[in-house]
Amino acid sequence: MGQLAVGAESMLKWSHKAANIWMLLVAVSCYLIQGVIINLLFPWVISPLLVVFLWLKYLRAHGHPGAGAAAHGFLFGASLTLLYIHIDWYLSGAVNRSASHLMSDVFVLAPLQAFSVGALVALLAYFTSRIRHW
Repeated sequence: MGQLAVGAESMLKWSHKAANIWMLLVAVSCYLIQGVIINLLFPWVISPLLVVFLWLKYLRAHGHPGAGAAAHGFLFGASLTLLYIHIDWYLSGAVNRSASHLMSDVFVLAPLQAFSVGALVALLAYFTSRIRHW
């Protein structure tokens, strides 16, 4: 039984490292897609990633059943939403240059959309983990 606990603990550490690497990749890709060297809106744009980073850091210290699934669900929903919005803006801006004035609206609203989608996926993941007793 002790080896099983050690294996589960090492898998959990790997899961946290994978989540941190994924957050870093999403943040860097959002920065590169925006194409602006100095962007004061960038911390606001990646704020869902910062929130989930702090959430996962808190869970590492305290650990609550089901909360890890909710945090990873939030990360999944928020990061996919941010990537979708950025890639959509990039592709539509390349086709229609007259729509480039909407850039500020897209980057101001992107975190709000990411928070809402991330919260929905987090709730779904939390309830699923509680039903499955993870």
